[in-house]
Amino acid sequence: MIKLIVSDLDNTLLSDDHINVSDENKKAIAFAKEQGAQFAIATGRTASLVEPIYKKLGLVDYLILSNGAGILDMKTMKETGVFIPFDLFEKLVTVHDRYNAIYEIYADGKVYIKEKLWDNYGSEHLDPDFVKELKSFLIPINNIEELKDKSIEKINTIMVPNNGRKAMMKDLEELGGLTVTSALKGNVEVTLEGVDKGAALHRLAKRLGIEKDEVLVFGDGMNDYTMIQWSSNSYAMENGHPEVKKIAKHITKRYDENGVAHGIYEYMK
Repeated sequence: MIKLIVSDLDNTLLSDDHINVSDENKKAIAFAKEQGAQFAIATGRTASLVEPIYKKLGLVDYLILSNGAGILDMKTMKETGVFIPFDLFEKLVTVHDRYNAIYEIYADGKVYIKEKLWDNYGSEHLDPDFVKELKSFLIPINNIEELKDKSIEKINTIMVPNNGRKAMMKDLEELGGLTVTSALKGNVEVTLEGVDKGAALHRLAKRLGIEKDEVLVFGDGMNDYTMIQWSSNSYAMENGHPEVKKIAKHITKRYDENGVAHGIYEYMK
């Protein structure tokens, strides 16, 4: 029996606008909850970026945030997490700045950006309307020292100029103590070592007393790899990364063909 369903957002559950969930997917999630399952979102986004989605969707019991740095209980609104120490964070920022990356910092559930990056915020790989939506959540800062007393969840890079992405990822990995991954074309996501969606899902399932064969997982990107690998019942989207599709137990339809709904009905009916 499936007791917990976990879904990624972008290119998995959400529509092309990266904001809305289709009626078919909503109905399928509601059906699963009627069968006794709980529903969790697992995303690279931090809390403030997910709020418009979960408020519109409803039905959400837990949020796995910032690629597993935080877990938010929607009933109590209490978050637990694993965060980047400030001294390591400073080294991360130095590497990002060396490559002139356009990046944002997730801390205490909010999104911060250096003022000098504000005007260049955006990416050729992201829809302009989506960029406008993301930018509305940004909080400008003059200096990273302003974040010293906050819990640093993740650095999220949306663009690295001059084809510097792979080299920057290599430099970040060589720092050690980090998980370096990617969810969307052109982006780089950095959390503390051992922090990923799979590890967070394991912690959440253990907290709820749920075995991994009682968890149904949906994802598409490399930041979903560990939770797809962890679950005994995993679905990769047809549009997913080849490495994710290779390890998934099942392949479902594309995100824009209501693949999450298709998988839920296929497995639970």
